[in-house]
Amino acid sequence: MVNETKRQRKIIKRLKTKDTAQWKLAINEADKIIDEIIKYMNIKAEMMDERLEQVNASQLSNIEEIKNAHQISVTIKRNPEFELNHNEAVRLIKIYEKAFREFNLID
Repeated sequence: MVNETKRQRKIIKRLKTKDTAQWKLAINEADKIIDEIIKYMNIKAEMMDERLEQVNASQLSNIEEIKNAHQISVTIKRNPEFELNHNEAVRLIKIYEKAFREFNLID
């Protein structure tokens, strides 16, 4: 995998802007990292939704939150006009960060 610390810094940098488009990119990048982690776990399925369904709470404690965050990421990708406020963007990134910590990608 690519240097996750560098990618995480980029996500945080995007989140610190006042640009909604940057917040959306941060969420999509975090979602992509989670998908890479799941693929690395050798969970095989064609779509990320299907891979997430194969992950259980013993493998990732906040899997249900990740599934919900992923659905928002999908909505963002499909609907560029999707309304996202900064508090929601921060909340979503914190969900992804919890998973990153569990996999020792960040401190």
